[in-house]
Amino acid sequence: SFAAQAGGHEGAFRKMRDGRLMKITCPAETAFYSSLVRRNLPENIGSFFPSFHGIGSIKGRGTKFNSSLCITWQSNRPTECIIINDVTEGMKLPSVLDVKMGTSTMAPDADENPVKKETTIVKDRQTTTHSLGFRLVAAKVPQIDPPLTSL
Repeated sequence: SFAAQAGGHEGAFRKMRDGRLMKITCPAETAFYSSLVRRNLPENIGSFFPSFHGIGSIKGRGTKFNSSLCITWQSNRPTECIIINDVTEGMKLPSVLDVKMGTSTMAPDADENPVKKETTIVKDRQTTTHSLGFRLVAAKVPQIDPPLTSL
């Protein structure tokens, strides 16, 4: 597992020897990162995203996820992933926040699975996903000794 991972599915990240990350992903996320490269974003916006280095594949055993769909795989067939910078590289005690962006979250198989589709719609409406366009999913904050008591 990736030590700085705050949320998501276990095994979704693999650290490469050069320090970059391979993240198992869905086609929509791959398209999003690919579009960032083409857009030539201003630095004040682009600095919020890890650098995208293309598409790769992972072989072996682990967990693959697409949105809320999670399956375990064990095969020699490659699994598509994106290659991104590890924005926590070099940090001793990074604080990490997992944020879901967008006004709705849907699994790619939602059309074939009406129960999953309805569950996701209800969750989106009961949380800030629908009303604010984002949801805070998880946070990982290191313990500091002695603890901070004031800023």
